Amino acid sequence: MTEEREKKETSALEGIATILKLWFLFTVGFLLLGYTILLSISLGAIASLAGGLILAWWQKEEPDNTLEELPKPNLSNLKKVQEKNRKRRKNLDLFFGENRSQEKEREKIIK
Repeated sequence: MTEEREKKETSALEGIATILKLWFLFTVGFLLLGYTILLSISLGAIASLAGGLILAWWQKEEPDNTLEELPKPNLSNLKKVQEKNRKRRKNLDLFFGENRSQEKEREKIIK
């Protein structure tokens, strides 16, 4: 557990060092472009934070995306659920005024 904690601390220190380097780089860049010192420092800070977030996201370790076998579904209640859905559909069709011929065609397709 201490190794994991040390790894997090070193990655945090590396991230801070990267942000400071980017801040210096952007500040000098803005100064060379002719911006005032205060504006250069402010824009450099914003740009370095954005760059640090992008680098942190880019270097983030993702879990292994191997396919896992999914558990088999329980199909014992499938017929009950299908019948319940048919009844609901009939009630909605009657409520919205769909005629019986369309209802019978749909039942043929479902079966």
